[in-house]
Amino acid sequence: MDGHQEQAGPVDQAWARELTEQLRTAIEDVRAAVLVLARRVRAAHQARVWTGLGHPSWSAYALAEFGIGRSTAYRLLDLAAAAEAIEDTVRAELGVSHAWDSTDRVLPVRAVVDIKGRLGELTALIAERLTDAQAEAGTAPDAAVVGEIVAQAIADVRARPDAPAAELAMRNAGSSMNPPQLRTPDLEDRPLASYATEVSGTCGTTF
Repeated sequence: MDGHQEQAGPVDQAWARELTEQLRTAIEDVRAAVLVLARRVRAAHQARVWTGLGHPSWSAYALAEFGIGRSTAYRLLDLAAAAEAIEDTVRAELGVSHAWDSTDRVLPVRAVVDIKGRLGELTALIAERLTDAQAEAGTAPDAAVVGEIVAQAIADVRARPDAPAAELAMRNAGSSMNPPQLRTPDLEDRPLASYATEVSGTCGTTF
């Protein structure tokens, strides 16, 4: 284990700190890898790489080339779209992409499912809050603050009804039998970093 033999049970403070820093580095590497994966997925899909390799579709390409099932193949596209939209918004507001990518905390798998089709709503909220934070501080917020803003915006969008409030009000006018329906979580949140693990496990490549 990076020069140390694994040891069960309590360790001294110095070793505990060293192991913690090694774990921190590993987590940061996975976070960065997920964003690299997202960008490459997006580029491959936009280039329609499956046609050049003789596959009939994106899902057939993913299965044949990487052993990835249809649902995972399309979820990777959702991940890529969400990551790209957030990164573009942060760059547009602050001039830099920033390390907002605490991906395991900010974009769990269920979040990507919930915000699919609502990226405009999400990015508008992120932009508004980044602008407010920058005005309040008098300078661009640091990476930790940006990450918190992105995470909270995602949580807030997920908690909102799927339809705008005005539309829901019109839809439910005069009826008490059809209250606004909120999204109900039906899957336990799972870190998007697990995509990297899933993909690496199926195709033998570490991302």
